[in-house]
Amino acid sequence: MIKISNTIYKIIEINKKYIKKSNNTILILGSGKGIWEKYLTSKGNKMYSVDKIYNGRKNFLKTNIFSKIFVFELNFFDKKFDIIISDICCNISGIKEKDHCFFLKLYYKLLEIINIFLKKKGTLIFKFMNFCNITDRFHILNELFDYVKHTKLSSSKRKSSEFYSICKNYKK
Repeated sequence: MIKISNTIYKIIEINKKYIKKSNNTILILGSGKGIWEKYLTSKGNKMYSVDKIYNGRKNFLKTNIFSKIFVFELNFFDKKFDIIISDICCNISGIKEKDHCFFLKLYYKLLEIINIFLKKKGTLIFKFMNFCNITDRFHILNELFDYVKHTKLSSSKRKSSEFYSICKNYKK
């Protein structure tokens, strides 16, 4: 029996509900083994990906987004993106304060990245773990985007604290 990663169902759901059209230039942060790229490329999108572990794919940058030279490295793609997707997640420690700090650090890094690399009217989609009322910190997204929704995908495990923020129509 072939085991299919739950990730593919999340990608299909996000694509159907929030991406819809093709011919996007998409940046995937935390691209892992390339499942996002394979699926979204098959839908007619141009993909660029970043991950600190996996590599060997076309338009791939092996780096850590928290490195001091990340923005410089990302400039090698010489692109602005229609869509930026972050599927980055830490190994959840179970220490809420520590995990909360990681997701806040990631959130502020994403704000820096979209300010430089997301096209006007672009879309940001990012994963977060909903604990410690972290969405209270996301108020700035409403100032940057016309549409902001925090959602638990139907393809996510019911007990999981995994949510996605969908932010459309960047106002920059």
